[in-house]
Parts: sequence; structure tokens; C-alpha cells
Amino acid sequence: MNPVELMLLVIREHTPETIWTDAPLEPFRRVANTNRGDIGEDFVQRYLQRYGIVANRVGSRISAADLEIGGKLFEVKTASEDKGGAFQFNHVRLARIFHRVIRFGVVGVVAELYWSRVDRSVGFGGSVGSDRRFWGSMA
Repeated sequence: MNPVELMLLVIREHTPETIWTDAPLEPFRRVANTNRGDIGEDFVQRYLQRYGIVANRVGSRISAADLEIGGKLFEVKTASEDKGGAFQFNHVRLARIFHRVIRFGVVGVVAELYWSRVDRSVGFGGSVGSDRRFWGSMA
């Protein structure tokens, strides 16, 4: 066994099995967090366009919002399901100007996608909306 093979063996031994192991959407978990956000934004835009809903990218990563849909500015937050069955959405920047947040949850085990929309006036605190029972399925 050469050193690279040995290193790969040690890595496998220290890599825990997760709900994502061999899941249909497992490649999503291998992508860096920053890129997961881009994937979520692109997916939501294309999904809406597929159903005839005009959704336009607003600008770059530092723009005030991600998408404009029906004259409203949306922030799109993307997260993958954790081992407890919840989603953690990070960095909802309240100083930016947007009307609503689309929370996009990726579930790898059964290749399901969930969404919820939160109006800015309601607030975004705590873990509100992380439980899939309150989400709409895209299946």
C-alpha cells in the first residue's frame, strides 16, 4: 500500500456515515457553502421560469437581493438537511433591501426539495420554518 492509498484508508475510517451517504443529492453536500447558495439561487430562478414565472437575477453576491419576482426583491437562502431533520439558514442580512426570503431546503436521502417564503415584516428570528412540516414540497 502506497502512502496515498494509506491516507485514503485513514480518511475513510474517520469519515462518519451520514444521512447523505449514497443519497441521490449527495453531490450537493460536497460543494462549498458559497457555491450552495449560487446553486439554490439558480435552481429557484430556473424552476420559476419553467412554470412561466419571470424571475431575474438582481446582480452579484453583494447585491441587496438575489432575485426579482413580480416586482418584489427576494433573498434566496439555501441549506441542506442536517442529521436532526432541520435546516440552518445563515446570514440573512437585515441591512439589505429585500421584501421576502425564499428558504430552499435540500433533502438528500429521498431527493426532495422544500421551500418556504417569509415576509420581511414577520421577521426571521430563531429556527422558525426549519421544520419540514411547515414547508411546501417541490416534489
